Amino acid sequence: PIDVIVDILVSFLTNESPVLKNLAEQVFEIFSHKLTKQSLEMLLNILSSGDDKQADDLFGEDDEDEEDDDVEMIDMDDVEEIESEDDEEVDEELRQKIEEAMKAQGINAVDDSDEELDDDAMAAFDEKLAEVFKQKKIAKSEKTTMQQNVVHFKNNVMGLIVIYARKNPTNPLVLSLIVPLLNIIRATPAKSVTNQFVEKIIAFLKNRLAKATEYPKEQADFVFDIVQAVHDFAKHSTSKELSEMCNQLSLYLHKCILGGADFELNKQTPAKTKKVVSKYIGIYNDSVKLYLSKKSTSFHPSIIQQMIQRYPLSSWDMLDTLATYLNRAHCANIYRLSMACKWTTIIIQRTVGKNSKEYNQKYIALVPKLAESVKATIELSVKDQDKSLDYEGMKNYLRFVTLLVRLHKKVAPETIDLKKVWDAELISSISSNDKFSKPAISSLIKSLDQLWA
Repeated sequence: PIDVIVDILVSFLTNESPVLKNLAEQVFEIFSHKLTKQSLEMLLNILSSGDDKQADDLFGEDDEDEEDDDVEMIDMDDVEEIESEDDEEVDEELRQKIEEAMKAQGINAVDDSDEELDDDAMAAFDEKLAEVFKQKKIAKSEKTTMQQNVVHFKNNVMGLIVIYARKNPTNPLVLSLIVPLLNIIRATPAKSVTNQFVEKIIAFLKNRLAKATEYPKEQADFVFDIVQAVHDFAKHSTSKELSEMCNQLSLYLHKCILGGADFELNKQTPAKTKKVVSKYIGIYNDSVKLYLSKKSTSFHPSIIQQMIQRYPLSSWDMLDTLATYLNRAHCANIYRLSMACKWTTIIIQRTVGKNSKEYNQKYIALVPKLAESVKATIELSVKDQDKSLDYEGMKNYLRFVTLLVRLHKKVAPETIDLKKVWDAELISSISSNDKFSKPAISSLIKSLDQLWA
């Protein structure tokens, strides 16, 4: 029954009357909590549909009128600016009509003879030709009007989606809106006549849904599929606005899966929670690998950085991946290496050497892998091999290494030989290298020597 009600309300939206639109929205708001998955899918199908049939069913005229109508429905998902199409391609239909007008006056379009029309025939031909162009202009106007009607209708249907999300923020069905709406954004060309409608979808996902203070709490498999879909979309984002939308959606989904507050992972943490965190962080790890290993990618680093800044404790498992990319050989370029250092710094500064013995022990266990990557990067640079650091790169890298060693000294047992773990001899050799023998780097080496002592 609810599906029937929704269908009736949607039919009201095909009318331009503001009264019917307001009535449909008010009734929909009352019944929105009863909507099923099928009801939402019906609305989403309307939004994603670009078929000629939809426009024809909603706004078309009777069949008899259509036979005399030169308007041809166009796919709302594929259409570009009509003017550019008219300029780029020869209008075959118009050419045929002109030929018909010429034949009606006894003129062969391909006849090279010098035969001329008399005044009456020429006047009749001009009249016929004017009619052809008039019909063409009418057809173009009707086509544009039809497109505008479809866009207006879809905007109204999108309004129902917005109402549903606002009235039912904790219903897990809200999450099922995300992927279909992302698909609509992806499928719509940048210069499409539906661009205004797409902007409304982006605004909804970014500013309303993602920033809702209430949200569903869900850890089912389908939610992880949504997180993956958001990251996949971000990997092909074409604008800063879309990247920011993905960033906000990612943070929203974190709240849905793991809650809005960060938490420590320790021996008391339930095994189920650890499994959920591992699965969630695994998606981020894949994105980290993509970003750090590729010179060019549309994936924006803010999606990673915002997450670890807000949730450093539950993001700890990302360090295992980041440690690999602290090795210059694995990073696409020096900038990517600097991002790996930056993200590692954010996590360890917020978690190590604080009040958690658990995280101090985790750091001690991670240090050998960190030290291995540091050693590999320095060896590359000292030997001036491929992918070696330049002077500025080495200076920044040594600042990062100093932080790692300082934290290690703070939390490690006194029996730990820091010189051996971090290969102090190799690090000290940097200052004797011609490429790096400058005061700033020498000063950093001295600071590290003091830590060894």
